Amino acid sequence: MTKIVRRKIIPKGQTTKSVSTMTLNMDTQGNSEEKKNSKKEEKENFIQKTGIESKVEREEDTVTGGNFLKPSIGSFNELNTSKKRQREKRTFHAVLSNKKSKQNKQGKAEEYDDEEKQGEKQNRFTKETFDLQAQDIIDTYATASHNYQSPCCIQYLTELVKQAMRDIKFNDSWKEHIQSTSRCLPNGFVAMTLLQYNGYVLRLHHFNKKTSVDGLHSHKWDFESMILCGRLNSENWSVIDPQEKNTNATAVEQTTTAKFLRKREEGDTTKTTITLLEREVHLKLDEKISVEPGNCYFFPAGKVHRVMKSTCATATLVLTHPKYMDAILYDQLHEHIFDEGKESETQTPPKATLSELNQFIDLCIHTLYK
Repeated sequence: MTKIVRRKIIPKGQTTKSVSTMTLNMDTQGNSEEKKNSKKEEKENFIQKTGIESKVEREEDTVTGGNFLKPSIGSFNELNTSKKRQREKRTFHAVLSNKKSKQNKQGKAEEYDDEEKQGEKQNRFTKETFDLQAQDIIDTYATASHNYQSPCCIQYLTELVKQAMRDIKFNDSWKEHIQSTSRCLPNGFVAMTLLQYNGYVLRLHHFNKKTSVDGLHSHKWDFESMILCGRLNSENWSVIDPQEKNTNATAVEQTTTAKFLRKREEGDTTKTTITLLEREVHLKLDEKISVEPGNCYFFPAGKVHRVMKSTCATATLVLTHPKYMDAILYDQLHEHIFDEGKESETQTPPKATLSELNQFIDLCIHTLYK
């Protein structure tokens, strides 16, 4: 270890009070002044070239004889200023990002509000262009839906309806056509037809706070459905043998009903006839299902189900496939009083009013563009 010697140097003409005590390193005693002068010159040259002071200065340790890094006061100020600017920059970008996300969420609604105020925006869709594009989607994907028992087609049709819905709102002739094909049932169910093509039917269904439960029934066609808003609650049932009725009767919900053939006359979308087939049929509950908005499902023909009461307004887009079996209704016999094998004609349900149609279109637009 280097030996340290401390000396008091008293120049001529000065007293001991005016003399400072100096610590000298024996290894660097002769060259200390030259090194200081060279470092000073390097620093001045660096400042002249760059315009800033170096963030770190290297000084000699006169105690140990080694070198250590000593940050200058100016370097701390520069670092603090730099970090502050970085924080301000990150904060600025975060605020800007939040503003952009809010604008994206509100943009669609604002765009719709502007169009509603103007009311004269040139339509992107007419009924003819909509029909052509929907037919192309059905030709491309509907067969896959049937083969795989999966909702392959309804997702693309939903995107098409989303694009066309605002144009329907401002197209009076299109709305009149939809109104003419609509039907309203006493339980709060409204069906509106958008397209009929090669046995396929595209409809909008509105369950406006249903007040009663549907009877158990099966359909004559496959269908696929997309929930646009609300929540669709339903139950799936299956027919069982009479011997199976008493098995696990307490564990599984069961019921006994009559069986009817439900037939709608060709070319008439409202006139329906019901024929009694069997007086006693036994069924059991398989599962309860609740489908949320944005989800879709496929339902095969012949499967027994019923739609439950709805506590909120629910809208669905439904594509029914071509018929390939009979539609069956499972209901209590006293609800349909007539002899077995004879037909009973149901009352023709009323059509939706223009006001109801406009309210439903606004609901769909608000849901699809929020």
